[in-house]
Amino acid sequence: MPVFVSEFPYPLYPLGIGGEFMSVPNEIEYMRRCLEKYYKEYFLYKSEEWMSEHEFRWLVRSQDPSEEILVSIETALKAVIVGEAFSEVYIPSVNVLCDKLKLPVYKITWLDGKPKVEKLSAGT
Repeated sequence: MPVFVSEFPYPLYPLGIGGEFMSVPNEIEYMRRCLEKYYKEYFLYKSEEWMSEHEFRWLVRSQDPSEEILVSIETALKAVIVGEAFSEVYIPSVNVLCDKLKLPVYKITWLDGKPKVEKLSAGT
């Protein structure tokens, strides 16, 4: 689903605004109804500062919480680029994950206002 851009604060609604779901039999059903009604507001909005990023989000609902749902991203990504504030402690994990998908990993830093990209993993 496409993601919508909004000025902060996002148009979020409290769960059960106006008591409209107060007659439901239990808390789980209460939450389910609220999320069904307001899913766009809760999951599909982002701040204007991220408007240049093009993204889609998948929302999957299952009756079985133990059901494993896999969405292949192998053909969707060409590389992973981490920012200069990305913690070095996570780089080995990112490399392992990206190697499995044959994705190169880069780190971007800024030098005199210009981007500098360093290759961290070949993705082979």
